[in-house]
Amino acid sequence: MVLTDLRFLKTTTALLLGAVSLLACAKVPFDAPRTPSYAFTTDASSDAVSRAVSAQTGAQSAYFELTNGTDALGARLRMIEGAEHSIDIATFLIKPDTASDILTNRLFDAAERGVRVRLLVDDVFTTADDADFAVLDAHPNIEIRIFNPSSRNAPKAMGFLWDFKRVNRRMHIKTFVVDNMMAIIGGRNFADEYYELKPSEVFADYDLAVFGKEAAEINPVFDQYWNDRFSVPIANLRPKSAPPPPRISLSDWAYDPDSPEVAAYTKAINAPYLQNISNREFSPFRGTSRIIADTPQKLRNPDGTGPHILGEAFFAAIGEAKKQVTLISPYFVPENYGARFYANLARSGAKVRIVTNSLASTNHAYVHGGYARHRAELLAAGVDLYELRHDAIEALNLMNHDSPPHITLHTKLAIIDDTSVLVGSLNLDPRSIKTNAEIGLLVESPNYARSILKSLDKNLADFAYRVTDEDTGLQWTHQPKSIAPTVVNKDPDAGFWRRFMSVLPQWFGLEGLT
Repeated sequence: MVLTDLRFLKTTTALLLGAVSLLACAKVPFDAPRTPSYAFTTDASSDAVSRAVSAQTGAQSAYFELTNGTDALGARLRMIEGAEHSIDIATFLIKPDTASDILTNRLFDAAERGVRVRLLVDDVFTTADDADFAVLDAHPNIEIRIFNPSSRNAPKAMGFLWDFKRVNRRMHIKTFVVDNMMAIIGGRNFADEYYELKPSEVFADYDLAVFGKEAAEINPVFDQYWNDRFSVPIANLRPKSAPPPPRISLSDWAYDPDSPEVAAYTKAINAPYLQNISNREFSPFRGTSRIIADTPQKLRNPDGTGPHILGEAFFAAIGEAKKQVTLISPYFVPENYGARFYANLARSGAKVRIVTNSLASTNHAYVHGGYARHRAELLAAGVDLYELRHDAIEALNLMNHDSPPHITLHTKLAIIDDTSVLVGSLNLDPRSIKTNAEIGLLVESPNYARSILKSLDKNLADFAYRVTDEDTGLQWTHQPKSIAPTVVNKDPDAGFWRRFMSVLPQWFGLEGLT
């Protein structure tokens, strides 16, 4: 009897401690005081690239593709260094690496010049330290807020586990607006792999630089998230016992001339593509555009109930296609309703082409399983499927390097007929459409749409397998212009572990979580 009582006491104590731990983990200061702020209404175009674009387009907006990681980093650096009034940035993640160090260094310099900097960062996959954010936030012209943070009363992973229902809902938006006249929207976060600074891995990503009044259309979306109760000032997340963050000067941030940061900065800021824009050797695409964005309320409503503003707009736009739809998405998980939609679109006479990661190239193998089970159905309906070859750089001998980097597709694009393009953060999977908050820019510009289609027609065969359904089953064919074709009858270059991970969603019905 005594032993039974002791066991009961131990069990009860463990449960009580667990409950206390759970409450501690779940506590986040959402109601702590914060001061609302909003985008400035001033217009400025002092940056050399902006001046060159304005000279070509006048009052119209202009669009430049940022397909190369070096160009994408350089464009951000030039915009920061040309800023006069404000810089507003939203990003899904920040890592403590070379790219982030360069960008935050330049943001600090802009703040020193009197530019107001607002940085909104989603929490879950951000690995930069709160203490480092606090040092930046201590500058009077810089404010940093963390969106929907997990509790700081326990390790982040524990907070995610104990408060999964809330913390699983993420702000996946990536926007970058300077002085209301210059903006970047697309898929890149603050980490080396997005800017070709990671030798072992390259993310094939895509941004669009926007110059003109339409850049300011992003401001209301940013302000809505910035002032939302889920956006917690970094100062409110720091322990009350923590000492005040030190005030630093730019001289405290001096780099060694031979540092990776100096090399990466020099290469990016002097990128030939940006020089050509400044010299007016490249003309921008012109057209009209509108921002389409989910609201923060989507993240507080029950998962899947919406409102799915961007997802619904996406399906409405491609549903109107008469000639063709080309979809590029790193994570393509259509679910049954999506597979039927794309199949019916193909049967209606529109050419439907989908480009995604292969099992070997994806950075989330389990997501691939949610796509793989739909391949045969899509192919039978006439949908064209292409999967990125992870070792295309090596296969095509594009780099004189002993270990060419692994490629992962991270581009999110939809080209509709030959008239419009949707660019932004939207992946074509349940997480983006139903669970996360996303943003997109729908650009009406025939020249822009045709340019992307022309580039794909020219280069897709070099970098991707075409998947077909033959009598013997699915077949992957890589048929570039420069080397002999490769034909395989199972997911190319995917080992046992990746294959195992990819079938988990199918075994356990987890496709909706991918």
